[in-house]
Amino acid sequence: MHFTLRNFIIYIIFGTINSFGQGLTDMSLQKMKLANDAKAGIVNFDDINSYVGSPYENYEFVLGSVYQNDTLKGKDIPLRFNVVSKQFEVKETLFTPNSEISNLEKIPNLIIKINDKTFELTPFNGSFIQGDYLEVLYTGTQVDLYKKHYKDVRYPIKASTSLTRDVPAKFTDESTYFIVTKRKKFYELPKSRNNKFKVFGQKENLMEKYAKKIKLDINEEKDLITLVEYFEKQ
Repeated sequence: MHFTLRNFIIYIIFGTINSFGQGLTDMSLQKMKLANDAKAGIVNFDDINSYVGSPYENYEFVLGSVYQNDTLKGKDIPLRFNVVSKQFEVKETLFTPNSEISNLEKIPNLIIKINDKTFELTPFNGSFIQGDYLEVLYTGTQVDLYKKHYKDVRYPIKASTSLTRDVPAKFTDESTYFIVTKRKKFYELPKSRNNKFKVFGQKENLMEKYAKKIKLDINEEKDLITLVEYFEKQ
């Protein structure tokens, strides 16, 4: 059946919505300037020449799939991830003009598969509408590893005198990682390399020795995945 945006409108009545346990342990990232800030309106996201970097994880729309739990809701859907606004943008076809872009409706247990990556909608304070899409890097038997994409946003500055120049908006890629239990309790990994090992609790020393033994850099994503895989075996 040919997919249209109308096909994807899902009418479900939720009596209660169960949040994922305690949610994220440290929501300081919510204090960032996001796209719904008043200032963000002065950046035209579709004018790629007006800023440095990108507000998107993928600027070009690509075909992806949308699931709710394990149920496929739509495939070959043109999608792009607006990291700043925490929205997956969708349109009817790859050739549909950007003036007709919509935001994918945020519903419980939403999973997006795009560009060989999997994103899961995670609620904030029990609200899926206010939630964020986290990339699933590793799925284990006891814990999973998630990655939060975000942007360090510098908004444009107009020249104050004839001797100065306008400074364009700038988007810089940033990320943070979470070890997630099967009960959906999130443990954020600190930025510091040494402090990251503390998230492993009683196995902190064991994990640090293992990383040193096989020369893993816990700040490198692939090495972090290897470390989490080892953690599951202990």
